[in-house]
Amino acid sequence: KRILILANKADLWLDEDGYSQWERGLISEHAIFEPFKESLYQLQKLHIPVRVDAMSATVGWNVEDALMRGFNDLWTKETIEWKN
Repeated sequence: KRILILANKADLWLDEDGYSQWERGLISEHAIFEPFKESLYQLQKLHIPVRVDAMSATVGWNVEDALMRGFNDLWTKETIEWKN
């Protein structure tokens, strides 16, 4: 079991600070994922790996890369650690 959450339309909601979070691998801390935080903690407790990423299909930003990283997680068993 794996879960991949891709927040689309990053061209509309990803500002400079958010882009900096994304560059540092901290996109899961962005406010757009706040509504999912408690559920993501629960998944972590169940040892279900979750990858969170941003993309913009409209402008073609990070679409293929985000999907490939998500699929690669299927084989590398990478897990994002959620901070309480």
